[in-house]
Amino acid sequence: MPYVRTWDASSPLGSEDADLIDDFFREKLTDIEERLNTIIGADGSMSDDPVIPVGQDLSSLYTGVKSTTGVERTVGWYHGTNIVSVGTIVYQNLHISVTGASGEFHMLVPVTLPVGVTVTQARARVYYNNASHTIDGSFFGVTDSNLNYSQTLSTPSASASPQWMTAAALTHVTVANQHYGFSIRADNNNASTATELRLYSVQVYYTHPGGVVR
Repeated sequence: MPYVRTWDASSPLGSEDADLIDDFFREKLTDIEERLNTIIGADGSMSDDPVIPVGQDLSSLYTGVKSTTGVERTVGWYHGTNIVSVGTIVYQNLHISVTGASGEFHMLVPVTLPVGVTVTQARARVYYNNASHTIDGSFFGVTDSNLNYSQTLSTPSASASPQWMTAAALTHVTVANQHYGFSIRADNNNASTATELRLYSVQVYYTHPGGVVR
């Protein structure tokens, strides 16, 4: 069906009578609606909220919440703070490490998370290659004066390669006014003092439920 008028972006002219402006407004709205109806199709309507393009049923985006699983947030060790330094502590781009007599470090690494997401896994990347050493960690959530949430990370096995310490199958929903982070403690127990203990990074996986979070 042809449009009522051909498209004319130069109308109205500046010389038109002022009392005709309402007529021009109605004509332009009709012209725009006719052309938009070509896009939204015969089953569409300019009065719909939202207006849906022809052949594209996007209503579910507005009537339901779309979640995204497996969102990953990785934070390098250097975003944290070392609150214990005994022995030889080496700070590098790749990792923090400890050797030497009674060597120990204790890192607190914060992780910024949106409010309302569900944390499904938390883990730390470490190097642990002597069973006489100790390395342990936790993922936690705190407010001003309370430890409100804490999950212990798995104990690593001695290995010549980096490995993950993990707390899996979590179902924690992040809440307002609570900040999250990792506590990682490495201690060589004054044994095999030339063998390094290292922390590389921490990582959190979470499910994002959609636009309802902040």
